[in-house]
Formats: sequence, structure tokens, C-alpha cells
Amino acid sequence: CGGCWCMWWRLTASQFQAQKGEGNRRALKRVVEGGEVPGIIAYADRRPITQSHIQLLSTAAAAVAGAVQRAQLFASLLSEQRRLELLFRISQELAASLDPREVARQALALVTAALGASKGDVLALDAHSDRLRLIAVSGYDVEAVEDLDRRLALRVGKGNGLAGWAAFSRTTALVPDVSRDAHWLPVPGLDDWVRSAAAIPLLAGDELVGVLELLSERENFFGEHDLPLLTAAAAPIALALQNARLFEEARRRAMELSTLLRAAQAVSSTLDLETVLHIIAEQMVRALGVDGCTLSRWDREADAIVTWIEWRQRRKENADQPGTIYALADFPLTRTVLERRQPTAVQAGAPQADAAEVALMRARKDLNLLMLPLATGEKVIGLVELDQGERERKFTADEINLCQALADQAAIAIENARLFEAEREQARRLEAVGQVVQQISTSLDL
Repeated sequence: CGGCWCMWWRLTASQFQAQKGEGNRRALKRVVEGGEVPGIIAYADRRPITQSHIQLLSTAAAAVAGAVQRAQLFASLLSEQRRLELLFRISQELAASLDPREVARQALALVTAALGASKGDVLALDAHSDRLRLIAVSGYDVEAVEDLDRRLALRVGKGNGLAGWAAFSRTTALVPDVSRDAHWLPVPGLDDWVRSAAAIPLLAGDELVGVLELLSERENFFGEHDLPLLTAAAAPIALALQNARLFEEARRRAMELSTLLRAAQAVSSTLDLETVLHIIAEQMVRALGVDGCTLSRWDREADAIVTWIEWRQRRKENADQPGTIYALADFPLTRTVLERRQPTAVQAGAPQADAAEVALMRARKDLNLLMLPLATGEKVIGLVELDQGERERKFTADEINLCQALADQAAIAIENARLFEAEREQARRLEAVGQVVQQISTSLDL
């Protein structure tokens, strides 16, 4: 005896034979007690239903129910297979790179292809703020990523689109119709075609790394059935982005330490002031990748800065010559940098930029300027100015910190060189006085 032939429709032949007898009876009992109803069969005819009809329909219902359940199980297995395949591909692809943008681009390509989404993007959380920076897109012009990021200027929080909300709430947002969603922030001319969207926070443990956003031109494209796949895919993507970011930070820190070491070795190799100034200016230009560096001393009595040296990678016609004087009364922002020991960046195109600095920058054809104080202990001795004229650039906090560390190191080297020059000059004077005294003594002896 098979135990219960109703289980025949729910199992494969080998499974049915394996639990033949009592096993099949217990299995059917669990199905019945579980209360799961996969569907219903209705009988409609002019003739009255008989007991034989009921038996026939019951047998048919059991067969259909088993087939439906097997189809559901097969669909579930296909979904699980699809999820595992995507996770495997993501793990394989993302392990090959430690570049955050490349990691994001590969992950986005895999997920959009797996779900059939029209377009998508990945936004990474800035390490020093709540800014969500666009680092990868799919379906858009790749060349326009930076321009698009500046245009969107998204942050974590309400009022910053679906991605900002997903990052703020740390929950996946599935929007079947964006026109009816309060968090959707349309960008005219960019996403007018979008009808449905999904935004998934990328979490590495408890740390928010970024947001994965998927878009479709069809309404109701994303649904609850996509949640397992999206949630599973988000985890390795977040971890890969976090690892890439940590690697970038470690590499940046190693580069900073190497730069500081090379600068220290270079400036400690001589006490000649002119040579020290040249080495410092060149090191700072190469460390930051700017066009030029100007080092000036602060003449407090004259209330001005006086150029020591201007070092450039390429010759500039209107470069400052040693001894060029700038009155601080004409440049209040420069005075602030010196008096408050406050590094300050200026962009010539910024609406709120200091007018006096911008006028001088335009005259020198500079678009960006970074000013840092040269200080030893409590004493500020001068100013560092790093300029760039080919393209607009925003100096990062890490870049400013590195340059300030170089400036502090430079100030000590400059002060040591100045003391050495002063002592050498004093030695020359004493030697000259000694020679005069010796000559006078010789004359008296005669």
C-alpha cells in the first residue's frame, strides 16, 4: 500500500516510494493540518451533483493541488537558483577590483541585468559628511557622472529623493508608481520616463555605505517578490564597497606618509635657505598635483607678505618674483589665514568667494587657490599658496590636512635654515671684526 495516493500528485515517484505507507499518510496529514489551500475547483452544470461527482472532483482537486504546489515549489527553486547565481557572480566579479567606482559599476550591471531594470545608479556615502555621491550609472552617459552628481547633490535624509530616504530610514523602498510617491524627487529632462523605482540601502554591518537605485519605465515593475534578491545582492555589494573604500584610505594614508618622509629627508639634507624653499615648494606641488606653489614670509612691521619663492611645473609669465610685496590691508582673507592659522580654499567661480582674492586670481589666470599658514609652535612665519588654473577643483579635507602637515614641516625647516643663515652671517661679522682688530694690533706693534 502506498499509504495515501493523494500524495502521489505532490511528490516525485522516488519520493513517494521512499516514504511509502505510513510516511505518506503522515505527510498528507501535515498538509491538511497546515491549512494551505492552493486553489479551488468549481462545478457548474444544469444537472444536480451526485456523490460520484464529488468523489471525481475530489480526486481531480487533489491532483490539481499537487500540480500547483509542485509548480510553486519549482518557481521557488528557480528564484532561489537565480538568487544564488547572482550572489556567486557578484562575489566573483567584485573580488577582482578594489576601485570603488569599478566595484559599483560591475555590481550595478549584474543587478540591473538580473532584474531587467531599465537603468540604475549607485551612490556612495561621503566619508566626511552626509553627502551621497554618484559613483556609477547604468543606462546613462558615463561621461556625465560627475556633472550629474553635482546636479543632484543628494544627501541622507528626507527631501533628498528616494535614495536619500532609503539611506535615512535604512529600509528598502519599492515604488510601483513614482507619481504617487512622496519621496520621489523628479529631475526634469533626466528621469521623466521613470514609472517605478527601487532604492536599497547598502549596509556593511551597521555602517551605511551607500544606496543602490533601480529604475523602470513600467509601472509596478518592482514588487515584494524582488525583495529577497535585492536584499541578498545588497550585502556583498556593500561589503565590497566598504573594502574598496578602506583600501583607498589605506593607500592614501601610505602615500601621505611617504610624501611626508620624502619631504623631511629632502629638507633635512641642507640648511641653505634658498635650496630649502625650492625643495618645499616642489614637494607640495607634486604632492597635490597643482600648477604652482608660492612661499611668502610675514612681515609684521610692514603688515605685508613678501614672496620668498614661486615654483611652477610650467613657466608662467606673470609669476611673482622674490621680494614681491602684498599689503595685507588689501587682502583681508589672507590676513585671516595668518592670524587665525586657518587653511582656506578659494574658487574663483564661487559666488561667495573673497573679491580681492578672486581679482588677483583672475589676473594670474588661476581658478583655485589653497592658502595655509607656515607656523612653528605658536609663531606664524609666513604663508603657503597652492594654485591651479586649468580646471575648477575642490580641495578635499584629506588634501588640506596633508598640505598643512607639509607646511608645518616646512616651517621648521625654513626657521632652521634662517637661524643657520643668521648664525653664519654673525660668524662672518665676528670674523671680519677679528681681522680688523688683528690689523689694528699689528699697526700698533709697528
